[in-house]
Amino acid sequence: MAPPIDSKGVLPTSEWRLHQIRTDRGYRIGVFVSDEQAVLLRLAARGGSLALVELHLVPLAQLEWLTDLRRNRGEDGTPITARALRQLPVGELTERLAREVVSARSSVAAYPDALIATFAGNYGLPVRSISDVRGLMGALKGEDMVLATVALYLDAAASGDPAPAASTAEALGVSTKAVHSRLARARAEGWLSTAGAGRPGGELSEASAKRLRTALGGSRG
Repeated sequence: MAPPIDSKGVLPTSEWRLHQIRTDRGYRIGVFVSDEQAVLLRLAARGGSLALVELHLVPLAQLEWLTDLRRNRGEDGTPITARALRQLPVGELTERLAREVVSARSSVAAYPDALIATFAGNYGLPVRSISDVRGLMGALKGEDMVLATVALYLDAAASGDPAPAASTAEALGVSTKAVHSRLARARAEGWLSTAGAGRPGGELSEASAKRLRTALGGSRG
């Protein structure tokens, strides 16, 4: 294990450069670098805003360890002393990352609502409020619930979302595991085609799309 990072070399906010923004299972991740160090911040949507849920500070030589954190999570990173953590401008970097994420996608907090609104438009539902549409979807049971989840997932995938299942889960207020389970059932039953191994997307069968329109009471042609 590398020696702990102490206060030496911890730089003010202006000296940190945004190196990368990515999405991982619904989280928004940003990596900032300075001339000597790299810091990863993981943000999650909480109560309509973004909250910091994970932080890693490493020497710049370990930047590759940060960029593939999921694979390397079982390995020891570089420990941070309390003094270094106090001097790291965590709040300012978190705010910068949140602004970048919001700029890149209008608003992370609003994105699930935008997905619901797109779904409502696709299925001819009058959007009096997003909560009304969520209520309608939440009342669906069994196959109809699965089909609504699939339709929302396909809208997310079509938008270029790098994590459509996670975004669908966020929009519906369920776990990503639940969304994956519903997608698996839809494919097993032949309701959803595959877009290819490891690729998001697919297409609802004509019969399934018709059933979903009927269940929703919408007017999509």
